[in-house]
Amino acid sequence: MKTLLNVSLFASAIVYYPAYAAHTPLVDFTRPINRIQVLTDATERSAGLSHAYAGYQNSQNNKSHFFFAHLQPQPNRAAFATFRVADNFALHYPYSICLNGKSLNDKDAYYQVVIETPTSQSLGFTYKQDFQVQPQENFSMSFYFSEFDASRRGKSFPNAPSLSPNDIKSVAIRIIGRAGQEADIYQKGLFGLQLFNFTLDCEN
Repeated sequence: MKTLLNVSLFASAIVYYPAYAAHTPLVDFTRPINRIQVLTDATERSAGLSHAYAGYQNSQNNKSHFFFAHLQPQPNRAAFATFRVADNFALHYPYSICLNGKSLNDKDAYYQVVIETPTSQSLGFTYKQDFQVQPQENFSMSFYFSEFDASRRGKSFPNAPSLSPNDIKSVAIRIIGRAGQEADIYQKGLFGLQLFNFTLDCEN
C-alpha cells in the first residue's frame, strides 16, 4: 500500500482573523507550518513514478518553504505532485487569495492552486485554477474564488456548487504532467518553488 508523505513541523503558521484586510496572511510560509501533506501519482497509484518534497529553510535572512517535484509521466504523459496545507480556514469576506513566491525553475512552469471543501471531499472533486511562472521570477498572483473550476479525475465537474470561501478545508499547489487549457503542454523532470505566503485580497 502506498504511503502518504506527511511533513509535520512543530508550530502552526496558519493565522485566523475575525475581519480581513488586504495583505492579511492566510498561510505564512516563512514560519514552520503544521499539517503539510505532499502527494504524487506514486502515493496515489500503483504505476506512479513521480516524487516530491516539502522543506523549510530557517536561515536568518531567507525563511521560507520549498516545494520540489520530480515528474516522471506515464506513457499518456499523466503525472502530478501536490503540496497541500490542510485546515479549516473559514474565510467569510475575501474575494481572492494571492500566492507570493519565487520560481526556482530554469524554464516556464505551469502549476495549479487547488482548493477542497467538505462537499468536494465527499464527492471526490476539487476546485482548481491554473497559473504560469517564468524562470527564476519572483511572483505575486491573485486567484479569484469566482474563477475556480471544479474538476474530477482531470475532467470538468459541472454539477459542483460554486466555491464558497467559508467552506475551505485545504489549499494546495499542484504541478501536473499535462498542463494548459487543452492539456497540450507537457512537463517532466525537476521543478521547484520557494514559497513565502498566501495572503487575502492582495492585489494592488
